[in-house]
Amino acid sequence: MHMMKRRIYSILLFSLLSLAILTGFAWQVQAGQVQAPAPTGVRGQWPVISDQLKEDVSMSRTPNPDVKASAGESETDADCKKKGVPMVILMYHAILPGKAGKWVVSPNLLEADLKFLQKGGYTAVTVADLLDYQLRDVPLPEKPVMLTFDDGSRTNYTYAFPLLKKYNQKAVMAVVGAFIDKGYRANGFEDNTCRTSLTYAQIREMHESGLVEIQNHSYDLHKIEERNGMKIKRGESYEAYERVLKDDLFKLEQVLEERAGVRCNAVAFPFGSYTKDAFRAVKNLGYCASFTCNEGVNYIDKNTDLFYLKRYNRDPGRDIALLMARCASG
Repeated sequence: MHMMKRRIYSILLFSLLSLAILTGFAWQVQAGQVQAPAPTGVRGQWPVISDQLKEDVSMSRTPNPDVKASAGESETDADCKKKGVPMVILMYHAILPGKAGKWVVSPNLLEADLKFLQKGGYTAVTVADLLDYQLRDVPLPEKPVMLTFDDGSRTNYTYAFPLLKKYNQKAVMAVVGAFIDKGYRANGFEDNTCRTSLTYAQIREMHESGLVEIQNHSYDLHKIEERNGMKIKRGESYEAYERVLKDDLFKLEQVLEERAGVRCNAVAFPFGSYTKDAFRAVKNLGYCASFTCNEGVNYIDKNTDLFYLKRYNRDPGRDIALLMARCASG
């Protein structure tokens, strides 16, 4: 009987101690002294990579104190909205009358977009404007927007450039060196089909106007062969991969500077394809920003990392008002 009483007392004492420990831990969590486990996989609580990305292009979630917050990806949506200026980036390709498709819009649609943006008080900015804001305290406009044109179709000069001048709006054009060299040799200056590329003379003219910023879309990696755009190949070492990107990107840099007087500071990933190695390589090569094809609003502040800029593809089936309304709603 005596042994039974001692066992009961021991059980009661253990229960009371356990309850005290749990109560103390709960009080610490409530007081903020101990951080409760965060929920995972909840959009808006943890950053979630765009559903467009495949598993092999998923970004590392390991915190890195040397890497600043991305344009709305590395922090919660609520944090980004509180401290960042919302900015939509529109992505155009070819501009051609009588044509419509995912990668082609008419000059009339582009002009309607420019009118809408002007009426809504939006001001088009470039990568240089974002860097001036971050590094030199030059204020951003109250309602910034960015207009990008990928691939370097000659229609960007023939149809888009006059409209940019008419409405005094800036644009960022990311060009492919091989397209320029092959298209320039094969076609005449007046050939304005979608498959004809800009010439270096046209690039120089637009650059010198102050309205068009030229950026790097690769010299000859805008293709799907063994390598999908600028992605690392399976089994390829990072060192070999970085050499490939350096040789390709710097080749375009050299030819643009020599023939058009242009120097680039940003990269647009061909097809929007990238891996975490692509970001690492582009940063190591000295670029200041990069464009993806992931869709979403960018939130820009002094510390925003500009290497994950998101863009909305502009095709005729989308409503410009709805796209821009995302700046207000996030």
